[in-house]
Parts: sequence; C-alpha cells; structure tokens
Amino acid sequence: MQIDTLPFPLTGRLLVAMPGVADDVFKRGVILICAHSRRGAMGVLLNRLLPPELRSDVRVDRNFAGTPSWQSYRSGGPAGQDTAQYLHNAEKPLGSQTIQVARGLNLTPVGKAPAILSPSERPTRVLLASGHCGWAAGQVEDELRANVWLTSWATTEFVFHCPPKQMWRDALGLMGVSPSGLSTEVGHA
Repeated sequence: MQIDTLPFPLTGRLLVAMPGVADDVFKRGVILICAHSRRGAMGVLLNRLLPPELRSDVRVDRNFAGTPSWQSYRSGGPAGQDTAQYLHNAEKPLGSQTIQVARGLNLTPVGKAPAILSPSERPTRVLLASGHCGWAAGQVEDELRANVWLTSWATTEFVFHCPPKQMWRDALGLMGVSPSGLSTEVGHA
C-alpha cells in the first residue's frame, strides 16, 4: 500500500541531505522546514552563507539593524531570490505575516515586521535568509520516500549557534548518525 502523505507535518524539522545528493545547491544541505501542508512545503537552507557582494542588496529593517552579523546572512535557497526573510527568536509574532516554525523559531518576511518594536519585543537571535526552498504538493514526501533527506527536530540552539560549515555533520550527529555510516545507494527492505 502506498501512503499519499507523511503521517506528520514537517514544519519545525530539519531536512538533512543524504550523501548521494549531488546538486551543488543541496549537497550536504541542512534545510529548516518553515511551512508544510498538502499544498507543498517551504524551507530555508541554513548552511550556505550569502556571498559578501550580495549582502548589501538585502534591506535590513530598522528593528534588526545591528543584530545580524556577517555569519547570519544566509542563502536560503534557489527560489524567491528577490525576497528575504528573518528567522528569529522573538517571543511573540512580529506582525500578521510571521510564521511560528517551532518553539523559539519564527519566520518574518523582510519589510513585514512592525516599524517600531520595544527592546523587549526585539529578537535576540536573527538569521537573514535571501531566497528559500520550495516544494510542490507531494514533492518533499516523494523525496523523503526516495531517501534524499533524513529528518530531525530543529532546536534554537542548533539553528542559531551551529557554524554553517559544521551544520551537516552536526545535524547528523544530533540523530546519532555518522556520515561514514550512510550509503549513497537507495533501497527498501
């Protein structure tokens, strides 16, 4: 019997690329799924730094100015390159377009946060992602069935503190998996 959808939503989970993923964008990629439904999924690639020459093209809201460091600018994925969003830890939604991804992880489009936030409302951790990853209805489920990705719960500690170059290996470590123990071959028992 073929299952049409996964029995759980992926929102708030990490997709961790299997070693066989050869596409340069997703090779050793770690993606935070920010929204997932029957209509598709949207996520942010966490472990790709946005090149320095592109950082000045991203407008930073006044409430976030001074918050992102150079390590906090990420290339969020190949879709929506003309958009950017903040992944942050504000305790309350920053406007009606904020998506709560998981406890302590929220996503707000750049330019959609209120113009003025009190110091207590401002997030203390921020990643700014240019672009995102997107999947059509059923696509991410098909990729999971094809063993393209492993999944793990996201934590604020991991998202905001793990250095991008270590993220793939550390994400596997969170699952108790060693990269050397993974195969590039796909099969089902």
